[in-house]
Amino acid sequence: MGVRRRSIDTGGDARGDATGERFRKDGVARRSRWAVVGAVVAVLSGAGGLSSSSYAVVASGERTVYVPISPCRLLDTRSGADNIGGRETPLGADETFTTPVRGSNGACSIPAGAVGVGANVTIANPTAASYLTIRPADAPPATSSNLNWIAGQAPTPNAVTTKLSADGRISIYNHNATVDVIIDIVGYYEDHNFDDRYYTKSEVDGQIGTLQASVGALQTSVAAAQSGLDALTAKSGHEVVVSAGLSQPDTLTPTFHPTSLDETITTTTSGHWLVTKSFVGELTCGGTAGARYYILVDNVPVRSSVILRPRTVVVQYDDTLIGMTPDVIPAGIHTIGIGAECPAAFPGGNSGWDSISISAVTVMQ
Repeated sequence: MGVRRRSIDTGGDARGDATGERFRKDGVARRSRWAVVGAVVAVLSGAGGLSSSSYAVVASGERTVYVPISPCRLLDTRSGADNIGGRETPLGADETFTTPVRGSNGACSIPAGAVGVGANVTIANPTAASYLTIRPADAPPATSSNLNWIAGQAPTPNAVTTKLSADGRISIYNHNATVDVIIDIVGYYEDHNFDDRYYTKSEVDGQIGTLQASVGALQTSVAAAQSGLDALTAKSGHEVVVSAGLSQPDTLTPTFHPTSLDETITTTTSGHWLVTKSFVGELTCGGTAGARYYILVDNVPVRSSVILRPRTVVVQYDDTLIGMTPDVIPAGIHTIGIGAECPAAFPGGNSGWDSISISAVTVMQ
């Protein structure tokens, strides 16, 4: 929707005002480009002023945005300590003076992207009645004025908004006699093309679409990861291989079962057991034969844990046995003990066991 604002001719004094606020992308409220355009269309078009029956309409296309700044002096034609901006003499009758605005000029530094400026323009030391017109340097002479005065009038300011020429300059025209001119810049305008601070509806829609796509991609990744985790969790069973053993009997029949070494363990899941048991003790067999030792789970020998220990009559052994059960052990309360036996040809008779033992079980699902 275009914004329309009436420009009123007040004796050739072209002025504008704008108070609308609009939020920038960085969260800073700036003077609205919508309200400003209607107020300044007269000077932005190079006309300087419009009759009371004229309207400014902006219905489509790019709009300028206004950027207020701390006031800076662009030009002061008075001689002496007040002079600034490259001219030290008043403007003469029917004279046009052109000055650059963009860049560093006078005490101002205006960005290269500026297309217009807002200024306070003051006349001083007028020698006769006249008027002043300010326009873009590449625009034709205007038919309206920005300031009017009489001879000897005190310094008189007025607010002026003007477009800049393509190369960033303005022209100042004095109609009659001589007068000093002082220009203070209070803000500048930039095309939206160079000041993309406002989100359009299409940009917002695009950002939302991008965000939705990112969320969708993340959800897909999470679903894939969860699928892999579920597959890993559902995977059950482990390959358990136990060798037949070397020089071992087909069956294990413990002739000694020191119950003082039995321990009770409670499991909450079923599976093959990787079981370890440490103990201190010894079985003495006949002759020079050594004894076999192995882990018992619920009085059932764990064949993969068998060791053959040579006979000694000096000290008792301390050992740690490790084995894996070939069968699945159900969850529940179980007893872990030690079984020992001598070869059939060399039966044993003596044994000694300390009540020192510790067991550990890893349930392999």
